[in-house]
Amino acid sequence: GTRQQIMFLDITLKGNDLFTEALLYNEKRNLLLASSEFGKLKTWSLQNKRAKPHKEIDVKGYCFGMVGTEDGDYVLAVNYMKELQVISAARNQVLHNITLGLKNAGSLIHMKNLNKFISADALSNKICVLNYN
Repeated sequence: GTRQQIMFLDITLKGNDLFTEALLYNEKRNLLLASSEFGKLKTWSLQNKRAKPHKEIDVKGYCFGMVGTEDGDYVLAVNYMKELQVISAARNQVLHNITLGLKNAGSLIHMKNLNKFISADALSNKICVLNYN
């Protein structure tokens, strides 16, 4: 038969934090990012089949959707506070906050072939399309 290996990460939730909102794996840096605490993005270094806590990045609110860029450094995250946050994984900090004009930014996808990021509003029928060069 086939053998399956399952790894569990203990993310130690605090207060009202009951679930993980968004996950992203940063391939270049072997980092797993998880949004499970208000104002924090937790990261784990995944090396040698082990996960060890790496750093916490201070963000605004909860990250509801995240995408990574091809260069492996930048992470884009949307939060329910209507913003897109541009985060540097190397510097462990938010570099830019961009207001989207949404009531509650829910998910985020990257349409690479069209040079666009798209975020859907969880509280209305709006979808925000961001162009980039």
